[in-house]
Amino acid sequence: VTTNALLERRGARLCLLTTAGFEDVAYIQRLNRRYAYNLHWQKPTPLVKRRHTIGVRERVGHHGEVIEPLTDAETERAVAEVAKLVSSGEAEAVAVCLLFSYVNAEHEQLLEQLLKEALPDVPVSLSSRVSPLWREYERTSTVLADAYVKPLISGYLGDLSEGLEQAAASTSPILILKSNGGTGSPEAIMPAPITTLFSGLAGGVGGGAFFGTSAGEDHCVTFDMGGTSTDIGLVHGGESDQLNEYEIEWGLPVATPVVDVHAIGAGGGSIARVDKGGLLRVGPESAGAVPGPACYGLGGTEATVTDANLILGRLDPAYFLGGEMELDRARAETAIDATAARLELGREQAARAIVAVANENMANAIRLVTIERGLDPRDYALVAFGGAGPLHGCGVADAVGIRRIVVPPHPGLCSAFGAAIAELRVDRVRSLGLRSDSADEESVRGLFEEMEAELRAELEHDGRVDDVRIDRLIDCRYYMQNYEQEVEIPGLDPGFLAGACSVFHELHESVYGYSFEHDPVEFVHCKVTAREAGESIGKGAIVGTYGASAPRGEREIVTADGLTRAVQVLQRGELSDAIVGPAVIEEDDSTIFVADGWSLESGPADCLILTRR
Repeated sequence: VTTNALLERRGARLCLLTTAGFEDVAYIQRLNRRYAYNLHWQKPTPLVKRRHTIGVRERVGHHGEVIEPLTDAETERAVAEVAKLVSSGEAEAVAVCLLFSYVNAEHEQLLEQLLKEALPDVPVSLSSRVSPLWREYERTSTVLADAYVKPLISGYLGDLSEGLEQAAASTSPILILKSNGGTGSPEAIMPAPITTLFSGLAGGVGGGAFFGTSAGEDHCVTFDMGGTSTDIGLVHGGESDQLNEYEIEWGLPVATPVVDVHAIGAGGGSIARVDKGGLLRVGPESAGAVPGPACYGLGGTEATVTDANLILGRLDPAYFLGGEMELDRARAETAIDATAARLELGREQAARAIVAVANENMANAIRLVTIERGLDPRDYALVAFGGAGPLHGCGVADAVGIRRIVVPPHPGLCSAFGAAIAELRVDRVRSLGLRSDSADEESVRGLFEEMEAELRAELEHDGRVDDVRIDRLIDCRYYMQNYEQEVEIPGLDPGFLAGACSVFHELHESVYGYSFEHDPVEFVHCKVTAREAGESIGKGAIVGTYGASAPRGEREIVTADGLTRAVQVLQRGELSDAIVGPAVIEEDDSTIFVADGWSLESGPADCLILTRR
């Protein structure tokens, strides 16, 4: 819900309150350009209109001292201007972002109190609560995004809670999956609903991480391919990687913890087209579910990846969705033939080309999160899930040199499983702005302890927690550098800041190739994460049980080299011995294609393990 509202620009009409003189921060943005030589490029449009931005005369200094007080007359004027916009229908939610409020939030909190008194039905978002971070533009952009989705998420959670209560569906508390891969109660999420920005993708990465680790793979690439998109995530040591910032679109950042996942427009419904230069393109446009691929028979006429897989024999038209939906091969042939004519290829050649281009698009996404970050994809296993992931797993793995693939039980439900096993988790971040040659270690320790107490209290409010795992991080950089590196703080014993400096010097050397061991280090942010430490309910009971099923026999398929071969077709419940590709494994929610050169065998946690021979 949050992701689509932001991407499709269908959130609330906003009003922004900011320090007078800084009304243009959301419009100036950054000096960098997306296209260096495109003279027609325009900066992205902010989520709030300039005429709905109200400057408030007040000023807090960078140490938190009040330079210009926020007077009663000024608050009355600001609230009156907001009320005018609300009454005219020009504003539905308010974002407040005052200068240096991440150090001293008193002025923001006062404005929130007065706005709620005057306009009790209008949601208010505070930057000091949503993103209390140094960097004015990123903080402004984040609080605008939060206010933009707050009415929508509030209504959604209210309807959900009311509907479950009326249906007496459960006496259990409602937990909402968050962008960081953890869960929280609606009450904990509503003050900052932007924390659900990536919740739809976080479940897939969490499920992929669980099954990859269960299969003995500590370093995994999660590969979630559905009907319209493919989501790529990284897992190290059984934990999904995290980012502290995500861009809604280029130049519109949201500074909130999110699972590190890269999404591209490549799925079973991705449309194949021939561009003006005669080159085949696949995606990002999608036929969606309705009208869907041509073979769905719901009105779609353009060739898609699903149509190509049907032509190549990798899908059984009578067993799609476990036989609940029959695919129309004749319609798929008509759609593929139109593309083949433009490419001057035969039908099967065109289908192979569509699949190959789709695989290469997804392989490029894996290269983006591995090779371009200095990681070798050959050191990783591919966890393939989603309705179409296991169908394309071998082709994508071949393209990037990955030699092992893990296919979870019921691959189409892996994201839902990831949401079900997600643990309660809360993140906090505070800006410091201290130097190692003058920082008071005792005050920093006190700040960490205060944040930890807040997080423990929130976890206890959200649900039963027997044990809490606390992770501490501190962002370090050399003084006057632009960007920082995260350093883990294992404990708060005396000298922990000096230890963080030593780790930072080594980290900087490994990342940039040099370090300045005698220069002061600046501590930019301190971060604390609290989560359930024990095993979550559901992790010990895997749902992927398969009974015996009737043999499927053989079917002719077209392999990647263009040969037509009769291959073994099995249902997942039949598997006992290892099999050698090419072969097709079918189940209700997905199809596994074991390509030539690959073998398959059963693994732990009801997973299937494919190995490149």
